[in-house]
Amino acid sequence: MYCEGALFTYVEPRGMYVSLNNGYTWSLANNGSPEISYSIRGFTYKNSNLFIATEEGVFMTSDYGQHWISINDGLKNIDTRSILLANDTLFVGTNGNGIWKQALSTIIVKSKDIEGSFDHFTIFPNPFSTQTTLQTTKFLNNGTLKVYNSMGQEVAQLNNIVGQSISFNRGHLVSGLYVIRITENNKLIGVKKLIITE
Repeated sequence: MYCEGALFTYVEPRGMYVSLNNGYTWSLANNGSPEISYSIRGFTYKNSNLFIATEEGVFMTSDYGQHWISINDGLKNIDTRSILLANDTLFVGTNGNGIWKQALSTIIVKSKDIEGSFDHFTIFPNPFSTQTTLQTTKFLNNGTLKVYNSMGQEVAQLNNIVGQSISFNRGHLVSGLYVIRITENNKLIGVKKLIITE
């Protein structure tokens, strides 16, 4: 599966994995939902929102698989078989209960309310042209920041980060869309998009 610069794969029985560097390294993408260990019957995406149909319902992630939320409101049979996104409406085929549909705008609004508690860092300004600041909600000790380009290649890295505020200078990076990944002692803190302008 592919979703805006990230590759996803499902490995039974371990669950979902994600790669932000074109498949060179992989990490678990099951955080926040044990249901992602169930079989995946289909997927679709829009922008950074990935939707999957499983034997235990429909789930979505907006942060590259770090947190998943259930979007099964009104779904009479969670044993789903297929999934499609058309005209900003999500359609899900079920096992014996027809097709369930939901407006994408409704799903995204609901997900933002739930995801608020998982927002571990902010970037301001973003977009930026020369320098920006990343502010974490927790004090980092031995943190690492990695930046990936749209091809999934690692293009910048900061190591041994201590504190809650990180200044990031674009350096040699050209304008465009990037993904920032912050870890602490190899534990993922968060993933966000970064936009560099001229």
